[in-house]
Amino acid sequence: MLDGVGGYLTLAQVNALVTGDAPANLNTLSEIADAFGDDPEFLTKVNGALAKRLRFDAAQTLTIPERQQAQANLGLLVLVPDFVQGLRTTNNSSDANNRIDIDPGIARRGALSVVNEAVMTKRLDAVWAVGTGNGGLDTGAKTPGATYHLHAIVNNTTGVFDALFSLSATAPTLPNGWSRVQRFDAVLVDGSGNIRQTRKRGDWTILKSPVDDYTGGQRAMSPMTITVPNGVPVRSKHRVRINIRSATDTVVDCKLADGDDNSAITAWLNVTGASIPANDFWAEGSTNISRQINASFVLSLGSQSGNHLITTLGWDDYTIPRIG
Repeated sequence: MLDGVGGYLTLAQVNALVTGDAPANLNTLSEIADAFGDDPEFLTKVNGALAKRLRFDAAQTLTIPERQQAQANLGLLVLVPDFVQGLRTTNNSSDANNRIDIDPGIARRGALSVVNEAVMTKRLDAVWAVGTGNGGLDTGAKTPGATYHLHAIVNNTTGVFDALFSLSATAPTLPNGWSRVQRFDAVLVDGSGNIRQTRKRGDWTILKSPVDDYTGGQRAMSPMTITVPNGVPVRSKHRVRINIRSATDTVVDCKLADGDDNSAITAWLNVTGASIPANDFWAEGSTNISRQINASFVLSLGSQSGNHLITTLGWDDYTIPRIG
């Protein structure tokens, strides 16, 4: 037997190699054989264990749970903040009143992340079932006039993505074996029970049919409920129309303020004139979690009649940590 250098081992050296007396070192054939034991699957198990090692020298195919565990083991979770990328929604073309299409994308929250690899369609008129084209409601039935928040959820075993509609923005009723990852959108249902039609523009959701949320004369600063998601604060976009129907100069002040603090003015419009039927302005609001802004129309000079108008055009759901 060669010694690996070029010479030959003596019989005594071979015997020592085979039957050495330091089993803790695992440096003899006898010790290694004892470690193998009688398990015929030993090498298979060793190969399987080696295959589960995270490689740094070559590409590697990992399941989603394996990727998440690898990130945790490497301490990467603290380096990546919560986020949503993609997962944009559109009204389904064949059943826009009841179904939403969800683009491919990624959601992450804490140690949980999930990937939607293809467009998924979920129904708001049926209780949740896994997969595209199936129901999406966490519980109950679709309610006219309600807001439904869309949550990215992940299967705890397979790591597969799905989506869940819920009246709750933070605590949906989850199917067994699934975890909530991140809220990524909200849809509104009108008084007839149909999903309102919208279009995405950057971080903004634009109503295809704007809603007149206020029509009337003077009003003191007070809460006004508008057509935006319930349960979360949003930035709202409005058209404000001031009507002056007076033979003499009249001054009308319109203020929009934060839904939680009416001293925090988000828009201040002032119109002076006589017999001016329509003055249109674009303005932004800031809601509370009950979909309210504060608003006022105050007459400060002269007299006037006619209705003022606040129309809601859309909103920015800014509490979603969207990065694209």
